[in-house]
Amino acid sequence: DYKVTGVQTCALPISSMGRRCSGSEVPERSQGQDREGGSTVHDLIVIGAGPGGYEAAAHAGQMGRKVLLVEAGSLGGACLNVGCIPAKVFLRSSRLYRECNEAGPFGVLVEGVKFDAPIVVERKNRIVAALSRGVEAKLKGSGVKVVRGHARLVGRHRVQVGEEQLEAENVLVATGSRPTVPPIPGIGAEHVL
Repeated sequence: DYKVTGVQTCALPISSMGRRCSGSEVPERSQGQDREGGSTVHDLIVIGAGPGGYEAAAHAGQMGRKVLLVEAGSLGGACLNVGCIPAKVFLRSSRLYRECNEAGPFGVLVEGVKFDAPIVVERKNRIVAALSRGVEAKLKGSGVKVVRGHARLVGRHRVQVGEEQLEAENVLVATGSRPTVPPIPGIGAEHVL
């Protein structure tokens, strides 16, 4: 396996369309030319299709780069599929329920208010599916190729997905993060979210 020993920052400036890396100049883009052995060289491989990864991939694709995006899960990452977006859907429904129950002092009488969790979950699923289709369309419209699977860095310019080795002039690791539960007493109690 390839071991990362140093960090080098790179920028793809919008204005000049050229590449600069800290400490050295990088040759102009390869336009994803094929190597003699038949393997395709991409300008950029992005690992991870969360908000950072898919936006970077789409932007590079719109700039004319040959881009490949590798994702093992759902496009959009945790934010779109199980985090931010679903949480906002649930919060909106909860807020409406509370407002209906507290509307009496405002002269609005709402009788028989009920919170129907399966309908809320169905609404969340529709919203997430629509946004995920939007991410997929954005990537397709930008010319980004999507490969499903777990990626592993095996060289400075090589990524392995399953049995296939892929090459790129640049590799962007945008794998996001994982939530952690802080060691707060009582946090695992029944009514604590």
